[in-house]
Amino acid sequence: MQLTGEYIFDADVATIWDLLMDPKVIAESIPGIKSLATIPGQPLAWQAELKLNVATVNGVFSGTVQLSDVERHHHYRLTANGEGQQSVIRGSGVVSLIPQGSGSQTQILWDADYTASGKLASVGPRLLQSTAQMMASNFFAGVAQHIPSLGEAYIDTVLGEEDSPRSFHKISEITQTQPMPAAPGQADTHKKAGPLQSLLSAIRRLFGG
Repeated sequence: MQLTGEYIFDADVATIWDLLMDPKVIAESIPGIKSLATIPGQPLAWQAELKLNVATVNGVFSGTVQLSDVERHHHYRLTANGEGQQSVIRGSGVVSLIPQGSGSQTQILWDADYTASGKLASVGPRLLQSTAQMMASNFFAGVAQHIPSLGEAYIDTVLGEEDSPRSFHKISEITQTQPMPAAPGQADTHKKAGPLQSLLSAIRRLFGG
């Protein structure tokens, strides 16, 4: 069976590529994932456990996920195999990244073929197709949740640590806790005038201010 689809991200290709190559992001984005561990010696291959619920098939599948034919910022092939619940499922497909909107957006296209046997095959191709399509869309929607906000990206790349939100918060706290200066002619109930205030007052009196 064939599975095709697309998803639009509100971020540039480089950002989306980095997210798709991040095992932590992958693990947090795959619907039903229970575990995802890198296979020793294979940085682009993982041992996975996934809980699947399709009609009468409800349980954990164990298998592998592997990336190959990787061309940075352009495309990669994803191959997955899993067994469980008296069923076997295998699939392989190409994921392509295409810049959109003058580079500010990224279109994801996926084109995959997969097979299912055993109990899972008895569910029927139409339900399997819709379930697989929904899982793919939910995966990319999950990845989208990891896109840094515009404010965070601006602070990280332009403002730097000293102007981070924590620094703004500290400045805000200082501003809120410091007393406002007394208006001219009004007594300052917070503290006595310092040398600078006394000098300014003398100048005002001298020039009739």
